[in-house]
Amino acid sequence: MFLNVDAGPRTTFSGFVAFCSIARACERRGLSVRVTAETPLLERKEIRDLLAYLRVLVNPIDWTAFERVIGFPPRGIGAKTVAHLHEGVIRQGVEATLAAAARQHKGLAALLVLLAMLRGRMGGPAATLRLLIDALNYRAYLSRRGEPDESERRWSHVEELIELADGRECRHGTDIREFLDHLVLADVDESHVTSDQVLGLTLHSALEFEACVITGVEDGLIPHYRHAEVGDVEEERRLFYVGLTRARPRLLLTVCRERLLWGRPWAFGPSRFLAEAKLAARSGSRHP
Repeated sequence: MFLNVDAGPRTTFSGFVAFCSIARACERRGLSVRVTAETPLLERKEIRDLLAYLRVLVNPIDWTAFERVIGFPPRGIGAKTVAHLHEGVIRQGVEATLAAAARQHKGLAALLVLLAMLRGRMGGPAATLRLLIDALNYRAYLSRRGEPDESERRWSHVEELIELADGRECRHGTDIREFLDHLVLADVDESHVTSDQVLGLTLHSALEFEACVITGVEDGLIPHYRHAEVGDVEEERRLFYVGLTRARPRLLLTVCRERLLWGRPWAFGPSRFLAEAKLAARSGSRHP
């Protein structure tokens, strides 16, 4: 991920990061943050689908969210059935309509059983997301709906949502409603722009800047462990060197001794690309 921070009329500061944690740190310091050149996380279908489930779990009469949940994953509930349900909701409410319709439609009945199970085992947002993903066999679902690279990209967005939920729990507790409210506010509150702005881009779209920071230069991230495991790192190497050349007079590279990913600590070690560029000695790493 590429960051551009407009620090006023004289300087431009940038960095390439796993954006989520950095963005939250910037926001806590009053820096406005927005992402371009990519679809924002909360606008991605796989994320909106999962969040619809959370909305229904905490509010069973949220019909807008329920309409999305009905179609994901497919349950043989067509548009005509959904239209009839919508008419029933207007006449007699969500719960009565669903209870009556479930007696005639096995797919809907199975969905209500699933939601009842999830509601009974619901914890914090991160734990509930993991429970939901397991119940839906969601990773396998994604793998059946596209090419491997596309499926992995979508799964990485799911992992980012879980990481976001983990971080929210650590700082603010385990209330799912508050987590959902926070996501909505974070998504729409772009009007308070300060003179210092963080703009997130991808490595592919990076331009030149007065100072560049590339964070997370670790084996497993740069190059990504999935590419490293199969020995396919040439494109990762090229992108990293593109990032290096985006800095004009100043370049800063950072490495974590240990980072928290997917709810557990990982020690990746410095990227092999640093050693190749004679910027650091190689050290061992431990990948997910």
